[in-house]
Amino acid sequence: MENEIILKWVFKKAPEKVWEFLTNPDLLAKWLMPTNFKPILGYKFQFQKNNPLDCTYGGMVSCEIKEILEPKLLSYSWDFDSEEGKPKYHSLVTWHLNPCSLGTELVLIHSGFIFEEHRIDHNAGWKELLEKLENQIHLEKNEPNQV
Repeated sequence: MENEIILKWVFKKAPEKVWEFLTNPDLLAKWLMPTNFKPILGYKFQFQKNNPLDCTYGGMVSCEIKEILEPKLLSYSWDFDSEEGKPKYHSLVTWHLNPCSLGTELVLIHSGFIFEEHRIDHNAGWKELLEKLENQIHLEKNEPNQV
């Protein structure tokens, strides 16, 4: 069993612009979830599901920034609290932003899964969210598509 997800996505924007969508709470809410995120090493924050009923393991994700190197690397814990009869689990989300000829290659690594069903569910979820991120970045006003 694999215990991680690795997804790669290319955006036609500079790494600094993609970084904004990973670290600005207002922009995160547009494609991921509402949050009280601050890009500070060790900062503890939460993501709140818009509709907790859509979330298998509760409506809140507790996180702590483990590593940050603007605009290249962002890593934080991704911890779901347990619901009655459901297991609690801890994992790690890491974003790598690599400049490329088209703009930015974004690599997502979500690791630490104990249960295969969690990894499968998150793999599908992250793919949908990266599509939402791509749409939000594309909709961004006053920015050229190319770097």
